[in-house]
Amino acid sequence: MSMILRRAVPAALCVLVGGGCAGTPPSAADLDRNEQAMLAPFLVDRSVGCNELLIEMTGNFNDYVGQPALDPNAHTMRLESGSDAGGSYIEKVWTNTMGRTEFAFGIAVGEPGEFGPKGMVFGPRTRFTIVNQLRIRTYQGRHAVTLKARAGGERVVVKDHDSGRTRDVREFVIEDGELKTP
Repeated sequence: MSMILRRAVPAALCVLVGGGCAGTPPSAADLDRNEQAMLAPFLVDRSVGCNELLIEMTGNFNDYVGQPALDPNAHTMRLESGSDAGGSYIEKVWTNTMGRTEFAFGIAVGEPGEFGPKGMVFGPRTRFTIVNQLRIRTYQGRHAVTLKARAGGERVVVKDHDSGRTRDVREFVIEDGELKTP
């Protein structure tokens, strides 16, 4: 969906539902700022290795969150739906049935790549390698702009490529536009 159309949808919904909304719909500039604030902690050249990863997002981040390749001999994928305090959601769940690192999933969260003279060019982004299970939860309907990541499991390894620093952490968390992992 184009950026212009994505910004027009909330305003159009306010007009269509009961003739207005309780508050003034956010401007396109406000939505852009909020979206960029949520995306900012992911725009770092880093890699995170983990056993499990949960990405929670609203649909406006579909272009920024990668989807893994599926090997039917080593992986399964299923859809689940549910609701929680955040609202209703659809969740895609990928599982590495082999449980081995050579069949790990790889995704990235960051600005979409652009074709250049030498092929696809990517900016800084956070890349995740997931050995066991990946869940991407997309909230439906009216929901606050959301982009979160929680990586966990027996071992979580974070490598910041700019500094070259590698560290083991209990979990890696980005939420509310902030890196929560020390």
